[in-house]
Amino acid sequence: MLYADENQLLINPEHLGPDEEKVVLNADKTEVTIMANVTMVEVKKRQLKDEFTILSNVIIDSVTYGGTVNTGCHGVGRGCPALPDLVVKLEVVNDKGDLVTYSRADDGEEFMNAVTTNLGLFGFVYKMTLAVKQNKITVETHNEYHSVKDTLTNSSKLKHLAESNWSTEIFWFPYNSILHNIKELLKIKKEDFLKLPTPNLDKWDPLQDDCWLRLTNDKSGGKTEKCLFHFRHKFNDALGELGLKAITPLLDAAPNLNPYFCCLNSHVVKLQPSKICVQLPDAIHFRKFVHWAPVHDMEFAFVVDHDYSNIVEACKVVIDEIERRARQGNFPMNVCMEMRFMGESKSLLCPAVVGQHSPNKEVKTAYIEVLSLVRRQSRLARLHSSNCHWMEQDWR
Repeated sequence: MLYADENQLLINPEHLGPDEEKVVLNADKTEVTIMANVTMVEVKKRQLKDEFTILSNVIIDSVTYGGTVNTGCHGVGRGCPALPDLVVKLEVVNDKGDLVTYSRADDGEEFMNAVTTNLGLFGFVYKMTLAVKQNKITVETHNEYHSVKDTLTNSSKLKHLAESNWSTEIFWFPYNSILHNIKELLKIKKEDFLKLPTPNLDKWDPLQDDCWLRLTNDKSGGKTEKCLFHFRHKFNDALGELGLKAITPLLDAAPNLNPYFCCLNSHVVKLQPSKICVQLPDAIHFRKFVHWAPVHDMEFAFVVDHDYSNIVEACKVVIDEIERRARQGNFPMNVCMEMRFMGESKSLLCPAVVGQHSPNKEVKTAYIEVLSLVRRQSRLARLHSSNCHWMEQDWR
């Protein structure tokens, strides 16, 4: 596809290359070469089969490596870099049609930091080679639920969570405290569902909403979940995404249902096991089929202050705006706000790049994203004030 106004090409690499060359692990299992059109789930299967590990990655398993590396996507895990920082070699077809290879060994760290997150400016990325761990890593994930007051607006609690766990991910589904039991919602008859009034939010306090915490840590030698668990997980994700796709037009036609929907989401999340033991690729890529129900996603990266006070401030911007809009009967965020912690990036166009700092200082980065289902108009556009506030604070 050619964009006539900008003279840019959008290339679909879906049928790129023979299958046997899509994922190639070197002999000593220190590097893996991946074609740009390969998805996270394809590489995850190879990691589980051949017992190697890509230490930092995105949580969605349906996106491609070309799309995530080129755009500087974040990773997850305390002290872990972003995905492009793991790239040791990049093969690119330039504007002349030549296949050019760039590598850290031949071109140096500084050049590779510029080229890994390239947004297509160097040409079409054909293959990339990533550094990997030579062994499988078993982890244990705990699912916990704590109030917004005790997590997103509590800097000491955030600091403890982020620094005492290998991976800390926090999700807030707004309005979830207006119904204390999912059974209250399930009792509503189908014919009465569209007639539901906008819930009375006069007494709603967002600080009393629950947050879902995914806390992941090393569990060497742990007994991993069996096939039945993974089948159930896959089935539940498929069912959930089909439900999201089906309900999107309903929420657009009846905005008053959005708080009930968020409530339902929050309570359904609590049905999952409180503790699971899996290999790291399964723990990282825990969301499946998300491409079935597209969402608007506004995401910013923040360098974490020593006391985490700036992260609390960033969260309050969204919480206050959601509360203000709710009082007006407006519900721009109908999925969730999500936050994760990682290290820094050296890739120059990655949002997690920090720049000059003390080499002895461990830099922590927090990613905060606001998600809403896609329909006729962008609900996230209504959160413009949050966007502007973050930009004014020189956050990325």
